[in-house]
Amino acid sequence: MNQKHPYLILTAFIVLSFATSVLGGMIVYANLQPWYSDLERGPLSPPNWVFPVVWTVLYILLPVGTWLGWQQSVGTPRRSLTIAFLINLALQLAWTAAFFGVHSPLLGLAFMLAIFVSTLNLYHRLWKLTRLGAELILPQILWLIYAASLNVSVWALNSF
Repeated sequence: MNQKHPYLILTAFIVLSFATSVLGGMIVYANLQPWYSDLERGPLSPPNWVFPVVWTVLYILLPVGTWLGWQQSVGTPRRSLTIAFLINLALQLAWTAAFFGVHSPLLGLAFMLAIFVSTLNLYHRLWKLTRLGAELILPQILWLIYAASLNVSVWALNSF
């Protein structure tokens, strides 16, 4: 990657993040009616408009935090960080496909656990490189805990 133009890397990370968001959004949108709207959801489930707002913020924080770590690393640590970021995005898209596309909250829960582990891995890698980068990942960790509880409630309240 080009050291002279580090903002190209930031741009690439953000584009990849939002591409994941757009692809996931297409899967979600195609399954909101009637499948998701007919599900029983727990009392802690927010209105539907909250999800795109939160994920927009998270899909900005994740690539920026990763980029801050990318700037502080070279060689193998840089490649490992980039791979961890890409795996995290792939797992997020896989959760969307499992939960909304396949209509499987249980499979979604398995991917949710994988995303959580992946995000903790990313946080750990960033913490060694840049505290700010790691702190930008914390909102995703907190959201994943909450989202997992929503996923469990959908699975528990519906016949799957």
